[in-house]
Amino acid sequence: MQSWGADDYGGGTQNWDIVQDSSDLILVANDSGILTYDGARWGRVGDPEHRPARSFLRDRHDRIWVGMLNDFGYLSSDSTGSLRIVSLLHLLPEEHHGFHNVDEIHETERGLVMVTRSALMFYHVDPDQPDDGVMEVYPTPEDDPIVSYCNLNDRHLVFVFGQGLLECSGGGYQPVAGHDRIEAPVVWDLTPLGGDSLLLNQGDDGHAVFHNGVLKPLENEATRYLRALRPTNETLLPDGRIAAVTRKGGLVLFDYAGTLHLVMNRDNGLRDNWVVNGPLIDNTGGYWLTLNDGVARLEIDAPLRVVHDDVYMGAVLSMVSHNGRLFAGADQGIYRLRSNMSLDDTSNWERIAGIDNRGWDLLNMDNRLLIGAASGVYELVDGNGRCETVSFFNNALDLESSPDGRFLYVGTWMDGLQVLERAGAGWGKPVRVPGTSDFVRGIFVEPNGALWLTIEGGYPETVRLPSTGNVSDAVVTVYDSSRGLAEPGSYIPFLVNGRIHVASEQGTFYLDDDRTKFVPDSLLALYPGQPSEPTDWVSTDDKGRIWFSAGPYATWCAIPDSTGTGYKMVRPFARARVRESYLVLPVPEENHVWMGSADGRVIRWDECLGMQPGTAGRAKVRQVYIQNDSLLFGGYGEVEKLRLQSNHRVVRINFSLPQYDAVELNRYRYRLLPRHRNWSSWSEEAYRDLGRLPGGSYTIEVQGRDAYGRVSKTDPFTFQVQHPWYLSIWSVLLAASAIVALIYGFMQWRFRAMERRRLLLKKLVAKRTRELEEAMRELELHRDAELEAKQMRTAARLGATLAHEFNNPLAIIKAGAELAKMQDQDERTNKILDSILRQTERLSELVRKFQKLEELREIDYAAGMKILDIHGPEDSDQKSSQPEEA
Repeated sequence: MQSWGADDYGGGTQNWDIVQDSSDLILVANDSGILTYDGARWGRVGDPEHRPARSFLRDRHDRIWVGMLNDFGYLSSDSTGSLRIVSLLHLLPEEHHGFHNVDEIHETERGLVMVTRSALMFYHVDPDQPDDGVMEVYPTPEDDPIVSYCNLNDRHLVFVFGQGLLECSGGGYQPVAGHDRIEAPVVWDLTPLGGDSLLLNQGDDGHAVFHNGVLKPLENEATRYLRALRPTNETLLPDGRIAAVTRKGGLVLFDYAGTLHLVMNRDNGLRDNWVVNGPLIDNTGGYWLTLNDGVARLEIDAPLRVVHDDVYMGAVLSMVSHNGRLFAGADQGIYRLRSNMSLDDTSNWERIAGIDNRGWDLLNMDNRLLIGAASGVYELVDGNGRCETVSFFNNALDLESSPDGRFLYVGTWMDGLQVLERAGAGWGKPVRVPGTSDFVRGIFVEPNGALWLTIEGGYPETVRLPSTGNVSDAVVTVYDSSRGLAEPGSYIPFLVNGRIHVASEQGTFYLDDDRTKFVPDSLLALYPGQPSEPTDWVSTDDKGRIWFSAGPYATWCAIPDSTGTGYKMVRPFARARVRESYLVLPVPEENHVWMGSADGRVIRWDECLGMQPGTAGRAKVRQVYIQNDSLLFGGYGEVEKLRLQSNHRVVRINFSLPQYDAVELNRYRYRLLPRHRNWSSWSEEAYRDLGRLPGGSYTIEVQGRDAYGRVSKTDPFTFQVQHPWYLSIWSVLLAASAIVALIYGFMQWRFRAMERRRLLLKKLVAKRTRELEEAMRELELHRDAELEAKQMRTAARLGATLAHEFNNPLAIIKAGAELAKMQDQDERTNKILDSILRQTERLSELVRKFQKLEELREIDYAAGMKILDIHGPEDSDQKSSQPEEA
């Protein structure tokens, strides 16, 4: 049960009606307006006047109609996606205004019927145009008040105080045939029972059935119980039961035969005994009630029940059904569920005397209950709970029997596998099977009689006993690393479709067809979205289901599909929040599954109520706020892509999962695309605050996980964050234009500057070129002068050398010629001597010129040849350079 008061939902104390819309939102008609609840938070439908709301109707088109004080209309969404009330009062003639409350709204073939105190109002409406309908008003005779109304096979029946049972038809009211048989002054409620039958709640006059004008009192245990509670409203439920809400006694569930199924009032947790209206059955099967003080939700047929007890029994280690009674072995001993099997009592368990230590295992064998305890094996011998000792052991951890019931197998701590043979009404002495390990944690017996042993911290072992029963001839095989199992560990054997499997921390393996080795298998790795966890225990039931534990809070059930080869993975015990569970025990005759937990609880799951009620639903974005104050989106309607301003520093996004079983266990995660690729961690917070986001388009996806561990579908919500004004298209274009213009102007300025620089460099280069050319000419002249000077020095040295080398021979020749001339010579000889003297003188003169040579000039000689001019410019033209003829 969950309940809420005015302090929780922020409205008036009294609530009148309740409905669930197509998005699974709960709407409550409150004295101060319409309240909303989404499983995470309470809210309110916008109405500045906070007018009291009295009634709801969700029609076949999923539109919500509202009856209020002196007004009526429907709910619609505004431009922000927030719910608002659209009034249709203007369609009603003014003379009919002031009708007080619309107590009920019904959908019929004639349209909507609004029941007020003094009239029935029919609204003929076009589903596509709810604002454009036609109103018909039928005041009651003499304006007497309408006490109750019902639609019986499209007949509009009312009980009018002082007038009796009437039918509204043909433009007025006519008495119903047989109405005069109703002697009660008032009928508080008319409930169709099917066909033409009506259940009449006559207040102090009790209940009666009215059928075709015949009134038959309904007197039974339930109606007698209800008479003093002042029931005001009764509803025929889909399962055939009748729910009565009362002013003095809460909610009562009963059937036509008079059996009381349930009473919920203040004595067992209801907030108020005055239940105004209900029940509304929500999408997960919960019953909602509106109270004179608050709102309540009940799980009338909860699939999970905790068997409470006022004595702590410790961790529950084993359970068995024996002779219609449930027994549990726990840390503190052996316990038995009391015979009345009442799950609402605070003390349900009684302890079995005689066993004061840990109860490891329980075995129902041939109508005998055997108990494996810390001190040995015991047998329950009578219905009063008296036990006798079968054999003493150091911790009898597991008990199993042979298929023929001849042998009892005991797995022990320290003493290996022990075998006891039946001896009349008792048992023989235990014999240890040689070759088995010391610590046998569990035993599994195949249909063919082969035993599989779970060895603590070791490898699984199989034992085959001879038909003679001689234990010493047993064959023990260890399935170690040579047989496909890599590491030692507590391998738990179980049978699936005739094949042996073992589950362990290393995974699941199955035995191959030759029964020689184990092969890795993915049988239990089927549950989606869950991490790979080690398997703590495995058990199977007669329906082919596999129960196993895979990590904290994860008790799974693999249900075979129609083909028998695949499995559907579910978690029926998820809501119980059992951190460590030890086992599950199917009880086929009761369609129950029991589970014991390490925290001392025993939990019953009723599979007749469904493996998991309802569906996981869809998580939705409910509101979007700025600074947690200004509402931008209210969760409804076809709203265009939401646009957020760039200066919205904090945006709060509220979301919810409309699954109302144990809402405190609902968890949420989200991701914001395109910023996040991975989901966030699961959190109980049903909102997310987003800081300032860069401009762009975003989509937030939300997933919810309900109390049963189911993950919901997502309902993506897209919104747009506008860029700052300086990042708008026009701002960007303007800025880009300015930047382009600035760049263009700068480039033009640079081009002109570069042109000026180029011209300046050109002039400078020309100047430098001229200077370089002048320098080169000067260098050339200098070089020519140096060369000429060098040549002159060379010529001078040559002249000096010639003078030195030629002067002496010339002097000798000249002296010889002069000496010969002094002698008398003939004329011809004298001519020759004169010529020799002239040439000698000429040579001497040339030698002297060589010594005085100051400039080397070339002159033409003959045949294009050049010779040096040693005569100087003054006589170069007068003297011939040709040799004189002798």
